[in-house]
Amino acid sequence: MDKRIMRIVSWTLLLALVASCGPAATSTPNPPAAPAVASTTGPAPTTVPTATLPTEPSPSATEAEVPMSTWMKTYEGSLNSVCGDVQLTEDGGYFIVGTTALQFEPEELGDVYLIRTDANGEVLWEQTYGGDGQEWGQTVSQADDEELLISAVTASFGAGGTDAYLIKADQEGNELGAFTFGGPLDEMVSAWPMPDGGYLVGGNLVDPSDIVADPGAAGYGGFAGRSSIYIARIDNEGNELWSRTFGGERNVMATSGAQAPDGGFLILATIMYFPEGGDDILLLRVDENGDEVWSRTWDQGTLGSNDLIETSDGNYLISGSYSSADDPANTQADYLFIKVDPDGNELWTSIFGNPELINYGYAVTEAPDGGYVAAGEQTKDRYTWEADITLVKIDEEGQLVWKQIIETGTHTMIAAVKGHPDGGYVICGSPFNGRSFEILLVKTDQEGRVTE
Repeated sequence: MDKRIMRIVSWTLLLALVASCGPAATSTPNPPAAPAVASTTGPAPTTVPTATLPTEPSPSATEAEVPMSTWMKTYEGSLNSVCGDVQLTEDGGYFIVGTTALQFEPEELGDVYLIRTDANGEVLWEQTYGGDGQEWGQTVSQADDEELLISAVTASFGAGGTDAYLIKADQEGNELGAFTFGGPLDEMVSAWPMPDGGYLVGGNLVDPSDIVADPGAAGYGGFAGRSSIYIARIDNEGNELWSRTFGGERNVMATSGAQAPDGGFLILATIMYFPEGGDDILLLRVDENGDEVWSRTWDQGTLGSNDLIETSDGNYLISGSYSSADDPANTQADYLFIKVDPDGNELWTSIFGNPELINYGYAVTEAPDGGYVAAGEQTKDRYTWEADITLVKIDEEGQLVWKQIIETGTHTMIAAVKGHPDGGYVICGSPFNGRSFEILLVKTDQEGRVTE
């Protein structure tokens, strides 16, 4: 099951938008990363090999054409709304969680935003949660008792700064209870229900007093303080059973994670060397008590980590971006996929992209035939708002099967992609509409097309 630790929105772009409503210079739309480190245990660190770029085929005309509903819907909420996650419901509809009324100046404000739609994306109801400060929603999941669990971050409640904020709600979005936890540093986390009724929490611990970058620095995502990977086990009343941090003097930003069958966890992160380039990917495996089992780094070129899923064959797939070592300004980027076994051993790496475009793969999901589909973005110039959503399918060995372009003409922060029972795909993201961000939900057919 996909366990995304945290998909931080592009705070650099949001800060620039609120301040000036104009394009922001950003070195990468990916979540942040940090100063390097390799594993002291487990598999030896490896490098990402150079690869021959395959051609980008059109969807195969021999694949079955199955008529199905496709559409694109936007949800504005209050000014500046962003998507954090989407989940399909049993009746074919959707739960979308994110943030609405988000602002940074003259004061920081925002509420957790939950939308319930029908199968066609039409709003059935919406709810907001939060206090007088800023909150933002990260993930939504369903516990065994059919309650919804919304994981969020709050600056209104808790120990100060930002803290973890977990909200329980019924199927109509009515709040059943909420609690916060955290300490003097800033916790930026997501959480998921566990079989014992407690929660696994994962994300980042940020020390705002340990400055490593200008908070508006391009590519850093708006965080000035040094970040470490943070995981914790919480009981059903919000009490911490244990917590762990990983990173030390490095600046490590967790981006995703996946649960292991034995109760452990795999955490995907980017190691960033700001202001230098050459970011690395880190994959960390911990046991059910949060203790490190092994770690692995990929360190050739400039790498960005975005998503991690467990695959149906018991392995794991990383989705990210790659720029070659001879491109220190990171003016180009390609799709990057790395498949590893449960011990972190690399099975294959796939790198491809249009050399005339900057390509990123954000969220990834498994296709019904055993291949994989990733939602991302492409642009000709990273210093403008002009971009389009991309959907790419690769086979079980990482070879490109098809690529689709969903034209939006604007930068879109991709939050999630999910397979639909009819064989199509659902993408949730946050495009800039010319004055603010809004939430976008896209339903495609089985070949990633939107025909309506």
